[in-house]
Amino acid sequence: MNRSRLNLALTLAALLLGWALSARAGGRISGLVSDAETGEGLPGVNVVVKGTYRGSATDINGEFTIHNLPQGTVDLELSYLGYRNVLATGVAVLEGQTVHKEYGMERSYLAGEDVVIIGKKPLYEVDNTSSSTRVELEEVRTMIVEDITDVVSQQVGVVKSDNEIHIRGGRADESLYIIDNLAVRDPVSGQSTGVFLSAEAIKEIEVITGGFNAEYGEAMSGVINVETREGGKDFFGSVTWKRDNLSPDFPRDNQNEDVLELNLGGPLPSLGLPGSFSYFVNGYGSLSDTHLPHAGDLNPYRSWMKSFSLREENSASAMLKITWRPLLTRKLTWSWGRSMQVNQGYFTRLVEDRRFYPYEYEGNLDHYNTFSQESRQLGLNWKETLSEKSYLDLTYGFFYYNQHADASGKRWEDYQRPLDIEPTWYLMAPDGSITIFQGDGFWDYGDTDFWHDHFAATHTLKGAWTSRVTSEHELKAGFEIENSELQLLHVTAPWLATSTSLGRNFDQYHAWTTAGALYIQDKILYKGMNANVGLRLDFWRPGGYVEDVVADTSVAVLTQAARQLFYDESFEFLGGRWKAQLSPRLGISHPVTDNDMLFFSYGHFSQRPRYSYVYAKLKTSSQGSYQLFGNPNLNPTTTVAYELGLKHRFNENSVLQLTAFYRDMFNYVTSFRVEREHPRYGNISYTQYFNIDYARSRGLELSWRQRFRQYWSFNWNLSYSVLTGKSSSPSENLLNEARVGLRDVELGESFLSWDRPMQTSANLAFHVGRGEALKLGNWRSPEDWGFNLRLELESGQRYSPEYIDIGDTLNPVDDRALRLEAKPYTKLARMRRLVDLMAYKDFRKLPWGLDCRLFFEIQNLFNFKIVSSSSWINDLTGRPWEPGDPFVANNRVYYEWSEELSRERVRPPDSPARYREPRQVTFGITLRF
Repeated sequence: MNRSRLNLALTLAALLLGWALSARAGGRISGLVSDAETGEGLPGVNVVVKGTYRGSATDINGEFTIHNLPQGTVDLELSYLGYRNVLATGVAVLEGQTVHKEYGMERSYLAGEDVVIIGKKPLYEVDNTSSSTRVELEEVRTMIVEDITDVVSQQVGVVKSDNEIHIRGGRADESLYIIDNLAVRDPVSGQSTGVFLSAEAIKEIEVITGGFNAEYGEAMSGVINVETREGGKDFFGSVTWKRDNLSPDFPRDNQNEDVLELNLGGPLPSLGLPGSFSYFVNGYGSLSDTHLPHAGDLNPYRSWMKSFSLREENSASAMLKITWRPLLTRKLTWSWGRSMQVNQGYFTRLVEDRRFYPYEYEGNLDHYNTFSQESRQLGLNWKETLSEKSYLDLTYGFFYYNQHADASGKRWEDYQRPLDIEPTWYLMAPDGSITIFQGDGFWDYGDTDFWHDHFAATHTLKGAWTSRVTSEHELKAGFEIENSELQLLHVTAPWLATSTSLGRNFDQYHAWTTAGALYIQDKILYKGMNANVGLRLDFWRPGGYVEDVVADTSVAVLTQAARQLFYDESFEFLGGRWKAQLSPRLGISHPVTDNDMLFFSYGHFSQRPRYSYVYAKLKTSSQGSYQLFGNPNLNPTTTVAYELGLKHRFNENSVLQLTAFYRDMFNYVTSFRVEREHPRYGNISYTQYFNIDYARSRGLELSWRQRFRQYWSFNWNLSYSVLTGKSSSPSENLLNEARVGLRDVELGESFLSWDRPMQTSANLAFHVGRGEALKLGNWRSPEDWGFNLRLELESGQRYSPEYIDIGDTLNPVDDRALRLEAKPYTKLARMRRLVDLMAYKDFRKLPWGLDCRLFFEIQNLFNFKIVSSSSWINDLTGRPWEPGDPFVANNRVYYEWSEELSRERVRPPDSPARYREPRQVTFGITLRF
């Protein structure tokens, strides 16, 4: 080929390539960004396509242009120092065309205020570096939920087992609840269940199930961050009443439940002070007899609770929040909350007690314990903008939690020993002698066998400084300090009291402890990439109570080596012994394509041992055979977590997220038998808490969110995980010693009791808004109505199968010698199915400016039988016991109940608590203004 032909070919190729590139040049977005008040153009505003590295900055006139965008829809994020960020969603891009947009930005006098969203709220946040879900008030109103725990239980990666929340395989006490910047947790039991906050009082709830930033501590599995509502310039309010018994027999099998809730908010007079004031108040009350047998009357130990305790399950809460803005750059918030619950512990537990429904007291519930729980929360938050680049956030808080359990309001000294004397059988022998048998395994007279009271009062001071150092770096540094007072008294079988013991077994302590943290984190924004890099230092002083025990050589459960270890693993500071731990955190998200985002997180997450594991029985001398003693040398439990995920956006109304996670949990607390020679008491043995347990959790999560153009929206979650570890409870080894489990202690890993390998759930929401009536021919549907359908399918609860040893074969139904499987929880019961339905109709612009919503809720629509706990699963059949099933008693298998078993006081395993609530239909009305 000669040179002229080569040049011609290259010229034609270049022209064809240029034509092809111009044909695929994409679209452009141009626009003007101005001050919302003055209308003047703002120079230097960063305008980026959310989730990509594409973007631009406005010129001196406030104008911008972004080139080469793919056809479809994008989200634009506008940021400028001194102004509130703007997120414009669903901006259309047309290939080969220029789309012009104009945006006004509001001045941000108080840094950290909410982002202004123009258009629909995005279905996921592309700059998140870990798995999290945000649920706002409007979405909560279409869900069948009562409090924040109900909202959390419906998120992907969350399992609810035995009425306790487990996030990605963690134990129930590994999640941290934060309400208005203050942690709410009972430090004695480690639980956050003592606080009842109505879902209607929530402005937004964020559930973080992946790696979280260094600002969050004392959590290993997840963080539930709750922001409550506050008042504004206009008055608003609502009243809701719902019940499940429109008449005594309709609906049938109702639980005699009533719920009443009040919300009010609006401005307050300034009383001569500068700035503006507003308030929000929430009041909630719930009464229910539940689906289980109940006592005729409950007797809470505080007299003021009696008026709220009209049925078996009683909950009440109140919240008040006052906001003062003395200047546009300053904000002071004062919040107060109080909640109480009175019941008989059917759905809650004590510190380490998991009795729930007291089956053996079914005929004597009036003399079983009344459980009283009370919490009080006080918070004071100050936010101030220091400059256009930085702001300060200071919080003081007080949290008090108390749990009390007693029978008929008695002190433990007044307890009557329970008796099982009915019915009475007379058995005549061939020689004419008569043997008398009494009892059937159910207590007929007397009181319950324990008395309990504990409280924790915690003062907290925390602060954070945030500064946008450069356009790429946002630094945040903070501190936390808390001081807690703890007191506990627990007495078992008080009728066996002696001169040195309050009962067969008892525990008591009164202690103070101090803890705190320092952290720093850097949020890096660079060409579409987001990174959170942080480091947290947690420190803790167990307190003078522990230091005195370590110094007291008369305490028999501490060896000299254990005392020396306490000093070796702690350091002296401010007159006390302290422990400390560093935790690095890293999270990265980066665009892969214009519609794909990859994220990764890694971190060490630690949590102090619950104080009941540290202080238990260190200074008491009980006569019980099986006791667990605290250990001053317990160290924080640590989780090392990895997470890798991909988010794909089909369009602004359809997104998909796939996440893989792996978690190693170290230093789990478990019980271990110690046998040694004591110089004073000789050979002694006891069971004590130690950091020698561990667990592993790994899995995949898939989440799809679909928002249709009109009427419909759809969410679907799917997760598969495997959870293994040494033991499911710190007291598991003690139970084996007491021959409750009749099982040898396992040296390797086994499945944990709350492991649910497969979970899937779907929410289908339908809404016909104002002016959006459906038309079918000449028929026109009503406006302002809708429904929400939730479907759940989950692996059944794990149980430990039992087999019968017959030579070389295993037969599950025979009356020969019983043999357990080598490892616990190896089998899964049948899958759990649940369908809930909520439907509503709105009536707007009624007299006096009221809006009205009529609604009904159906929980467990198809009335599925759902086993409540693995303890009620028949280990021979893998399902809850039903009449006619074989069952195990006295290490033998039986096929039917008999008088002989009753004489041996063996109870039939037909407790009404073996199943969760049956179908419940609730009707309600809400008035808003």
